[in-house]
Amino acid sequence: NGGGFDANENPDMDQGARWVVWNSDQDHVGTNADGNGEIFFMEISSGAISQVTLTTGGSRGAQRLPTIDDEGQRIAFLSTRDFSDAEHCRRPDRTSPCDNGDQNAEVMVYDRSSGRLTQVTDTTGDGADANGDARISADGSVLVFRSSRDFSGVLTGGLSCSAMGSGSTCSNDGNGEIMLY
Repeated sequence: NGGGFDANENPDMDQGARWVVWNSDQDHVGTNADGNGEIFFMEISSGAISQVTLTTGGSRGAQRLPTIDDEGQRIAFLSTRDFSDAEHCRRPDRTSPCDNGDQNAEVMVYDRSSGRLTQVTDTTGDGADANGDARISADGSVLVFRSSRDFSGVLTGGLSCSAMGSGSTCSNDGNGEIMLY
């Protein structure tokens, strides 16, 4: 209702046409009165909608570009919001809390079965264009995304990074590179 053409955008659906995710600044379930950009999930058979994220500030683009695996369990998306106060949000090592104080666009993955949110990237600089185009595999085990940031340092929990098409390192020269997680 209202909001114009961009009120609901970037839909993605699993291959079996059972679930849809999208980002919206609308109040679909009564928990987005501030009109912040949030991620929504709908089970097609029942029409039941749930709000995946609940943040304040950041306007329509706060959460965007969701993608869902074929089991309907993992949803990857970009966020410029800081989830450091959210108890259910951790970095990939599953112990370090999320932190996006600089409000860069970070890659996030939400697991519907556990309710856990994982902040995959922790980058600085380049704001809303730091990371983008996240896509999750059909089984939810692989995530690929574009980044203009430098991942050559030690990642949280000792995790490694693979830059596709740019050799074996994840050092970035500011160009958009394809990252595999």
